Amino acid sequence: MASISSLGVGSGIDIQSLVTGLVEAEGSAKSLRLNRKDAQFQAKLSALSAVKSALSDFQDTFSALKLTSTFSSYTASSTSTATFTATASSGAVLADYDVEVTQLAQSQKISSAAIADKSSLVGTGTLVFKFGTYTYDGAGAETGFTEDATNTNSGTEIAITGGSMEDIRDAINNADIGVTASIINVGTSGYKLTFSSETGEASALNVTVKAGTDSDGNEQDASGLSNFAYDPTNDSGAGAVTSMSYTQAAQDAMMVIEGLTVQKSSNTVSDVIENVTLNLKAADAGNTHSLSVGRNTSAIGEAVQGFVDGYNNLMALLNETTFYDSENGASGILIGDPTVRGIISQVRNVINSTVDDPTATYNSFASIGILTTRDGTFEYDASKLTAALSSNPDEVQFLLAGGSASTRDPDIEVVSVTNNIGEGIYGVNLTQVPTQGAYTAAAFNTGAIFDLAGVHSFQLDVDGISTNLLTLANSNYFTDNGNNATLAGQAMAVDLQNLVNSDANLVAAGASVNVNFIADSPTTGHFEIASNKYGNSSSLQITTSATGLSTNFNINVAAASSGQNGAGTIGGLAASFDGEVMTGSGLYAGFVLKVTGGAVGERLGISVTEGQMNKLNSLINSFLDSDGLIDSKTDGINASLDDISKQREDLAIRLESLESRLIKQFSAMDSLVAQLNSTSSFLSNQLDSLSSLANRNK
Repeated sequence: MASISSLGVGSGIDIQSLVTGLVEAEGSAKSLRLNRKDAQFQAKLSALSAVKSALSDFQDTFSALKLTSTFSSYTASSTSTATFTATASSGAVLADYDVEVTQLAQSQKISSAAIADKSSLVGTGTLVFKFGTYTYDGAGAETGFTEDATNTNSGTEIAITGGSMEDIRDAINNADIGVTASIINVGTSGYKLTFSSETGEASALNVTVKAGTDSDGNEQDASGLSNFAYDPTNDSGAGAVTSMSYTQAAQDAMMVIEGLTVQKSSNTVSDVIENVTLNLKAADAGNTHSLSVGRNTSAIGEAVQGFVDGYNNLMALLNETTFYDSENGASGILIGDPTVRGIISQVRNVINSTVDDPTATYNSFASIGILTTRDGTFEYDASKLTAALSSNPDEVQFLLAGGSASTRDPDIEVVSVTNNIGEGIYGVNLTQVPTQGAYTAAAFNTGAIFDLAGVHSFQLDVDGISTNLLTLANSNYFTDNGNNATLAGQAMAVDLQNLVNSDANLVAAGASVNVNFIADSPTTGHFEIASNKYGNSSSLQITTSATGLSTNFNINVAAASSGQNGAGTIGGLAASFDGEVMTGSGLYAGFVLKVTGGAVGERLGISVTEGQMNKLNSLINSFLDSDGLIDSKTDGINASLDDISKQREDLAIRLESLESRLIKQFSAMDSLVAQLNSTSSFLSNQLDSLSSLANRNK
């Protein structure tokens, strides 16, 4: 407000204070009302910010429960961790295994003679490192060396230019070929240079000096660079050199798992039991220990406990901001707020909903021990979750993470779907269907011909594997099946299939066939034989029809029939094929299907269910989005705060106008009073003058 500098001079009244008081009285009530509204809105903004933060924190507590991989987590435990430990990954088979560790894998270690000064010049030249397998005599001496042709580092040449023991060590380590060089202080005799290979019998070291490179002119003596040669079996062809000596022989790990002997080059073994990694610690020959692979229920339980705690923390905050105490008349800042009421209502709707599967036992939070109390918080009975995971872990997964996938296509089987995939139907389009190598015999007249007598033999190749000559035993298929040709043919097909699949060559290679008898009419029919493998590596060929079987049943020598790989898309993205297994890419990389036939083109899609946690996650995202409930409410409050600021500006303008008006009015009054005072003084003076004149005239 403008300053009042000279008001009241004429009247003697403190007009400045009077105007200030009147202006403040006029604006005080309105300012207080605006301040109260401002404080309320600011408190609501703060409360909504806390709610938004609490929702985000709650969302984090169940991030693991959204993923199907959480429910495919496995543990592997050993009854002797001193002998071996183990880990298991998704896809492991829940089972117990007997494991005996008879020998650990170890590297070969060789050591030089002692040299007094590790920094002094020893020799220069080129060292040649080979890797392979030594054979030993009964006393442990090497009698032969076979180079490992598969080791790409074998034959590596390392130039030694510095010439000291330190220079040699550094050159070898910098070459990074699977050899570790170290210098060991052995006391008064000086230093020794040691070489250590990687573990495994085929990683043994053979070290020579390249011809014509040793600085002392001799690659075979124990001086110069040949101080560090180790060629005990004369593999170089220049004569045996053993300037270095071995302190440990290279060897493979040896195990007996489920009665089967296993030999591996490393003490970390991940390719014996599928999706299980063994970490061998010590040999314990003669003692068998147990390996147990189980579902990691503790991790699931911890995740559910975190979800329960997070939900209760969220509800505590929401209750704090919306409570009402009727006795004391107190209430939360967001009481009655429709946004918060909507959040609470929608969250509870998801939590209290059930999976749309009337046959499921575990189809709700309550069924796995998560109960909602009267105040909206959770009570959690962990024993119910443990029981559910023990009884039907898949139902628990489908409830929380979803991922239950199915298709009505009879020629497509869903093996797995990707983690955290949304609910919906995902299209499958095939441009090429995977096929098998197959043989279709010519039709023949059926009847008593199914009564076999004599020798009936044939031979075939399955997936490139030749069987032995296979002989079908005598059997009266026709009469044994009530003279029904179709039943007789089907019974014979079963025996043919068993005969082929029991062949030792096929069993060893893991190959097999499927045999069917097709009745073309009441009196004719034919056999079909197909490899059980799909794709380009699938093939089937009748190679020998040695006796009457071909004549009787038309299973004749025929050219090889090969299968073909499939091709197509899942969810519109290109998929890859391995035999009959179709794997998606990109967003659908976790989709794995088994395609066994049908036509090319758009097929019936894969229907995927969404778990409760994904539904809850989507709901909370809708609250937290920039155009969600909370930000919309916040925008409304900020607009109200802007309006309050505008009202304050308008009030200030009105008060300034009032002040100006009052100043003008009081200025006019002050001037009038001043004039009246001046007239009064004049009249008083005149009267005093008249009184003085009258007194003189007496």
